Amino acid sequence: MARLLLLLLFAAASSAHAQARDASGAAAIAYHSAKVLLDKGDLEGAVQFYYRAIQLDPQHLAAHLELGSALFQRGDADGALAAFRAVLRLDPEHALAHSYLGNVLYSRQNVEGAVQFYRRAIALDPALAQAHSDLGAILYGLGDVEGAIAACRRAVELDRDHVQALYNLGLALKKKGDSEQATQFLRRAIRADSTYAPARYSLALLLHERGHAAEASAQYRQIIALDPKHSRAYNNLGHILYSRGDVIGAMALLQRALALNPDYAQAHFNLGLAYKKQGRIDEAVQSFGAALRLRPGHVRAYNHLGAALHARGDRVAAVHVYQQAIRLKPDFAGPRFGLATILQEQGHEAAAIQQYRAIIDTGDDEHLQRMAQQILRAMGEKP
Repeated sequence: MARLLLLLLFAAASSAHAQARDASGAAAIAYHSAKVLLDKGDLEGAVQFYYRAIQLDPQHLAAHLELGSALFQRGDADGALAAFRAVLRLDPEHALAHSYLGNVLYSRQNVEGAVQFYRRAIALDPALAQAHSDLGAILYGLGDVEGAIAACRRAVELDRDHVQALYNLGLALKKKGDSEQATQFLRRAIRADSTYAPARYSLALLLHERGHAAEASAQYRQIIALDPKHSRAYNNLGHILYSRGDVIGAMALLQRALALNPDYAQAHFNLGLAYKKQGRIDEAVQSFGAALRLRPGHVRAYNHLGAALHARGDRVAAVHVYQQAIRLKPDFAGPRFGLATILQEQGHEAAAIQQYRAIIDTGDDEHLQRMAQQILRAMGEKP
């Protein structure tokens, strides 16, 4: 009897072992199927097979991890969070799961939590370049420029062609005021991935700021080739062409920018400048007005709208617009000069003199300050 009981127990144990082995094998097949579907771009199919693998083998750590990544790609932050936490229950020191949890928390605006998980990931695996890069990006957003530079430099040391780290390092160095190094790292980001438009755009902005308009233009054209719907590239390239005298070329680009984004205030303003340059005053007034409706604090639009209204002969409206610009920015010499000119034309010399003196005393434009001095002397007034 005892012998029979032992045989039954052994048979039961063997059966349980066989079932576990079968379940493990089926889980491995389901996991492999999920990876194949993911490689083919079938995210939904992959998710279902990851779930099947976990159902068959709840300890399948890789299935939990990759399920979390797939769910996060699908936009299911809650599901991804649960999957990554399942990884940490199985392996509390899984560095990649900590890093991925940082991504999820950041996507949910939990910045402090994200930073904690990235730092924990780095402590567990200091060679995790992506965690350093992601931490650097968050620190940059928080205004910790030095921290961002340190984190991104470490990411680049670990992976010299890490595009996001190179890009973020360039941004942080620019913020610090080191334009030379910023330019170098943005160029490296483009060499690492020539299709990465954000790096090209930031490089173009920096080149333009440094006076390299021709090279900035080349970068904007590359961006447009990569992304024909990049309205900011059309606008900025249009502004460069306008400043170099190609008003017709500028207008075509600015109109394209507005076709892509009708609410783009700066493009309306730049188009207004081009219309004004061509003498198309009514269209300039419309463009400056559109810019101000979209961005009521755009003081340069007020200034140029005042000038356009004055050119059209609408002095009353021009005075009102100039006064609004001065209220917004009292040291802005442009609208004060325009207002003083109209007041002088209307015979209000005392009021005009007051504006000219204000330009000299508090204005932000040396050229207009010198002109105000000359006009005051011509009027017999002491500057």
